[in-house]
Amino acid sequence: NDEENKSNESPSNGPSKSMIHAQFLFSASRDKMIKLWNANTGTCLHTFIGHDNWVKGLALHHSGKYLYSCSDDKSIRIWDLRTG
Repeated sequence: NDEENKSNESPSNGPSKSMIHAQFLFSASRDKMIKLWNANTGTCLHTFIGHDNWVKGLALHHSGKYLYSCSDDKSIRIWDLRTG
């Protein structure tokens, strides 16, 4: 649908910022790790290690610079996405 495509484009007809961010996916699991994936290729780009138990929740800061995680180890961590 042309109308849908237009709504996802910036004024310069390139992809919008939200489309660019949609290329990435975070996952959390029982293995105590958080992974950053390229959603287009399925490639793991980075693994965040630091929790001592199952990672149960993730939230991305509105700036896109930080990732928050909570775990069954009763901790909440703030990850700087620029440094890992």
